[in-house]
Amino acid sequence: MPKQTGFTLIEVLVALAVASVALAGLTRVLGVSVQNQSGLQERMVATWVAQDALLSEQLQPNAESSREISQLGQAWRLEVKNEPTLVPDFQQRYYQVFLVSELPNDAKYAKASLATVVLTTGTAQ
Repeated sequence: MPKQTGFTLIEVLVALAVASVALAGLTRVLGVSVQNQSGLQERMVATWVAQDALLSEQLQPNAESSREISQLGQAWRLEVKNEPTLVPDFQQRYYQVFLVSELPNDAKYAKASLATVVLTTGTAQ
């Protein structure tokens, strides 16, 4: 009787099982990568919103502080908070940006935060 060459059915099934596990792992890695890219894009746009608000306030000091802004097809909520400093006439100003679709406005959910110090009254001497 001639000797048969090739793979047995068990060997083929084991090879298919190993390949399917590897492909499932690769699919998961690609899914996480896409999700991280989306989060990075949201944080970048939120940073632009905060920087734009800071620059707008420098140009128009009496502009409305907390407001909703539309940027790149998304609705954002800008919250501005002032806190006193140890130096008279100066305040710390915090800008926090949230996605409107992801409220509540809790600091831990902010997509971006900026802080600066501003002169509140008088002129610098």
